[in-house]
Amino acid sequence: MIRKSFKLLRYNLSHIMMFEILYKLISLAILVPLIQGLLNLSVSAAGIRYLTAGTVRRYFASPTTFVYFFIILLLLVVHLLINSAGLIYALDCAYHDEKTNSVAIFFNGVYDAARVLRPRNFGIIFYVITIIPFTYTMLLSGSVVGIKIPQFLMWFYRMHKSVIAAVIAAYILLCFVMIRSVFTVHYYSLYNLDVKKARRKSGEITKKHRLKILIPILLINLCMTLVIVFFGGVATTIASGILKGIVSYKKFFFLRNMSVRVICFGLFIASSLLATPMSYAFLSVRFYDLSYGSLPADAPRESERERRAKHVLESKKQRVKHALVITSTILAALLVNGYYIYLSVTHRFGLNIAYSSRATVTAHRGDSAHAPENTMAAIRLAHENQADIIEIDVRETADGAYVVIHDESPYRTTGVKGKIGRMTLEQVKRLDAGSYFSEEYAGERIPTLIEVLTYAKENDIFLNIELKPAQTDHNYVEGIVDLIHQFEFEDQCVLASMSYKSIKRVKELDPDITTAYIMTVAYGEIGSMEYADIFSLKHTYVSGQIVRDIRANDKSLWTWTVNRDLDVKNVLLFDVDSVITDDPYATKEVIYRANDTLINDWFQRLVESY
Repeated sequence: MIRKSFKLLRYNLSHIMMFEILYKLISLAILVPLIQGLLNLSVSAAGIRYLTAGTVRRYFASPTTFVYFFIILLLLVVHLLINSAGLIYALDCAYHDEKTNSVAIFFNGVYDAARVLRPRNFGIIFYVITIIPFTYTMLLSGSVVGIKIPQFLMWFYRMHKSVIAAVIAAYILLCFVMIRSVFTVHYYSLYNLDVKKARRKSGEITKKHRLKILIPILLINLCMTLVIVFFGGVATTIASGILKGIVSYKKFFFLRNMSVRVICFGLFIASSLLATPMSYAFLSVRFYDLSYGSLPADAPRESERERRAKHVLESKKQRVKHALVITSTILAALLVNGYYIYLSVTHRFGLNIAYSSRATVTAHRGDSAHAPENTMAAIRLAHENQADIIEIDVRETADGAYVVIHDESPYRTTGVKGKIGRMTLEQVKRLDAGSYFSEEYAGERIPTLIEVLTYAKENDIFLNIELKPAQTDHNYVEGIVDLIHQFEFEDQCVLASMSYKSIKRVKELDPDITTAYIMTVAYGEIGSMEYADIFSLKHTYVSGQIVRDIRANDKSLWTWTVNRDLDVKNVLLFDVDSVITDDPYATKEVIYRANDTLINDWFQRLVESY
């Protein structure tokens, strides 16, 4: 079956590839800006200017929003149908040993998609949204790569997880049930049947063969996905190895990320040109095998289409004409795409989604993504990488010294068992806190709070000092507050803790010191907790209600530990005051470019790399 599929695809392969390239260029030139324009119109129609965490509920409460969503869905259906019908036509020509060209493929796809406008064919929309996902399993369409994914949709999902999860599950089940209609477009396109008759014919020949159709399609897409992941991993590893040897440490991470983007983009384009034609080649082979007897093997295809197919190939003059059509279409599409990119880069076109860019970036335990956590190396690197605030953890030794380490036991970062509270400062200072991270940092020591305060004072660094009280402590909170006073550091730090009792004690000792209450989970009216000036909340638990409660009490919201680009953008929608992250430089970049389009972001990075 696979061999037959390759043979069928190979017959008109060059023209199919040209059609895929041509079609995706046209789609990118027309579909992407059109969809973004409709989304912007939907925002305006809902009576709001920008989508933010505060306006998204109002956006989805507007009936006009769903009208625009339906129009966008219709556009996507037509877009996918042109691609599908064009491929089916090209593969049918191959089955009948007929050559075709990309122009004929394109116009036959457009012809069949235009038939959707007839009332009797309107049901094809339902078919497309339930069946086509199987033929685009790996990627819905390479043509929509330029669309910037609206992050507010992810925010809305998080607010209604159970309901949306149930809807998605029901949709997936419906898709599997509808696999019997997998050959609807074949009958609709090749025999000019209306949708109702085409679905009935498809159901007749797939009655006992659904799994034999479904499983190979899923396997084809899975294999292509694995191949792409493999080659992407190999290419990324090679690029990282080359870059590591020729660029500086700071440039390495930026250039590595750029290389990953370029490699992934190239693989995505390549796979988008091959995955769908391969899926339809397999489906077409199954269709011809199963439809024997359902319709006569020599049943004439729609005469008007047959005449068009002959017409496009009948003379050298026509072939030259079609070559000119292809060339001019590609040039026009490139010009439109170029203009679209220009509008995006100059901020004249894009989705009206406003991400707050005022949030500061807090380096979690220093730049712990690139250096051993809570060491002077990590603190210095965080400062070099433009962190606004540096977060450290403080524990008390047996002899009353204050050292910067997160865990009560040093085992995770030094390999030595025991408790910090039962070790002297001299014992702690002998521990190697860098070797676990890499050989480069072998011999890095656990710093004292005094060392960090001295460095921070000299370099004007704002610290987020997390208090980690333990049963072995003697004069823990009082001693730390005394050091803050000694260094006159009251306006240059925040004392934070998961222990509300500790921050209460800080306020009792000095009401002017800013405090932060750290929470993994938050419920109820937390904003009224009087001893906390800031609430530091795990990013997965940030919600609109909690934000409103904190703001109503005139307090600040920090969120931790946020490392993925998507998560950073999600918390920006809530207008948080600080983002705590392991990678301060990368997070600063995300915040800086949060309101850029995908294309703008990519091109600006490309320019900066040179």
